[in-house]
Amino acid sequence: MNSLGDTLWTRTLGERWADEHFNAVRQTSDGGFIAAGYWQPQDIYKWLVRLDENGDTLWTRHLDRGSAQAVTVTEDGGYVVGGLGPIGSGYYLGMRIQKVSSAGDSLWARTYGSRSYDWQAYDAQQTADGGFMLVGLEYPTSTAVIGILKTDAEGDSLWSMTFSTTHGQANSVARTASGAYVVAGTALTQTQSGQIWLAKIGYEQIPSMAPSFIASPASFGLSAYPNPFNPATEITFSLPTAGPVTVKVFDILGQQISVLQNGLLTAGQHRVTFDGAHLPAGIYFLRLEAASHLTTLKLVLLK
Repeated sequence: MNSLGDTLWTRTLGERWADEHFNAVRQTSDGGFIAAGYWQPQDIYKWLVRLDENGDTLWTRHLDRGSAQAVTVTEDGGYVVGGLGPIGSGYYLGMRIQKVSSAGDSLWARTYGSRSYDWQAYDAQQTADGGFMLVGLEYPTSTAVIGILKTDAEGDSLWSMTFSTTHGQANSVARTASGAYVVAGTALTQTQSGQIWLAKIGYEQIPSMAPSFIASPASFGLSAYPNPFNPATEITFSLPTAGPVTVKVFDILGQQISVLQNGLLTAGQHRVTFDGAHLPAGIYFLRLEAASHLTTLKLVLLK
């Protein structure tokens, strides 16, 4: 849909003889999408589909047995899939994290758990040190509790923690501007009524991890040099968190002139160039949109 909620295109994917579900989707750096779920002709297999910005399929991958509950775009342009996967050669499934290249080829996979549905991951986020944070649920007994697992860049476990609830699960994780993490989910109370559950995970709870994180900018920044310029200027902008970013140029009448950036970017400083050689001299406006943040900068083109 567009920014007003109007449908731009619709796609239906899958095969008539198989049971298929999508559980997660993320935008890629080129404006396309990566969708993850499962494909079940008889047994169940993780399903990954890469789409372009118009929703047309670029490639499809049926990975190993299990279900993909989460997918995240990594800094190298690949993907990490979180969900359920096989434990050893048996039928049991545990929490699975799998790294996939930009072409959809599996690079490595790790599974945690010792019995059926011991761990389940519902969201994944790449961390500042190149590792991954997975959140979901764990079954230490017959009751599920909220579980969080931190891995290194190769998917090997560094630490895990659980939160005691009557019954609960974590569904989403996001990195804050300060480098901490916010985890959201649901939990049952003593009366068995469901409530929203929210936690902020800071380094003080895991001090051994603190030195490994790389500092990110504390706030959004936007600048252009030179300004005034003729005919080009370098745009520099800083992002405290990763996410979808658009950088656009408008003329004084509010008409869009150029799109300099549209897609996912990592936290940190980024640069793009705006070339006004084909434009008349005058005042233009540069607009940065990232998450709920909006910044505008006036540009002056001299000729």
